[in-house]
Amino acid sequence: MKILLATDGSRHSSCAVDLLTRTRFNSPSNEIGVLVVVPTARRTVQIALRSDGETLARREAQRLRDVGCSVHTELREGHVAQCIVDTAEEFGAELVVVGSRGLSGAKQFLLGSVSQKTMKYAPCSVLVARPPGEPTSDQGTREQAPLRILVAFDGSQSARDAVEDVASLPLSDDTEITIVAALPLITYFRTDIIQTENPEWRRRKNAAQAGLESMARVLGRVTPSVATILREGKDEAEEILKVADELRTDVIVLGHKGKSAIARFLLGSVSNRVVHHARCSVWMVKPPSQT
Repeated sequence: MKILLATDGSRHSSCAVDLLTRTRFNSPSNEIGVLVVVPTARRTVQIALRSDGETLARREAQRLRDVGCSVHTELREGHVAQCIVDTAEEFGAELVVVGSRGLSGAKQFLLGSVSQKTMKYAPCSVLVARPPGEPTSDQGTREQAPLRILVAFDGSQSARDAVEDVASLPLSDDTEITIVAALPLITYFRTDIIQTENPEWRRRKNAAQAGLESMARVLGRVTPSVATILREGKDEAEEILKVADELRTDVIVLGHKGKSAIARFLLGSVSNRVVHHARCSVWMVKPPSQT
C-alpha cells in the first residue's frame, strides 16, 4: 500500500505516526511518503520555514524507518490542502493520513478546514488522526491497550469496501473490532412507537442484523474479538459517536457514501458530522470507483 503522511509537527500529526505503527502499516510491502507543506512567505522567512520543514520531514521519516517502514520525504510550498491532494495524485497514494488539527501562527497547517478539504478532494481514502483519549486507571496508557476499531455499516457497497479494507490489515490478535449499524427513528409526536411496531421496520432490523453478522464473519479473519451493535435513534451520526465514546474507540471506519434498502446512513451529512465531532481518529474509505 502507498501511504502519504502529511505532517506539521503538531501533536495531532505526531499521533498519526503512532497510529500508523499501531495498525501495522509498517509492513515492508508498504511505501510511505512523508509530506511537509511550507506556506508561502517573504524570502527570509521562507528560508527558515524550509529548513524547519526539512528537519521535521527527516525526523518523522526516521520514526517510521525505526519500525521497518520504507519511507521517502517530500517538501512542498503553497496551499496546504491543494499540495496534499496533488501529491497524493502524483504519488498514487491509496491512503492519505493527516492530523485533525495543527500548529497555529506562522506555521498554521492541519486545521479543521484543511483536513476536511483533504477528505473531500483526495483521490483515495483518508485517515484523520486525533490524539487518543485519557487512559483509565486500570488501563495504563492507550498505546499499551488493545487497538479498538469501530466500523460503521449500512449494507451499502462502500460500507462493505470499508470492512474489506479493515480485514486486509495485519492487525494483532488483541485488536477489538465492533461493527455498528444505526437505524433512524422519526420521534416527532411519538411516531417512533408506530414505526417500530410496523412489520416493515422489523424486516429492516432483521436485515440490518444479518448484515452485521455477515461482516463480523469477514472481520473474524483478522481478530477473534469482533462484536456487533444495532442502534435505533433519531440521528445516525449521533448514535455512531455515542458508541465510539462508550467503547473508547481509537479509530472509526466509515464508507465514503452509503445508501441502501436498510437505511439512509453514510451520506455526506452523516459522515461529515462523524469526522467533525468524533473524539478519536476517523478513517474514511473511498471505493475505487470514487478515486
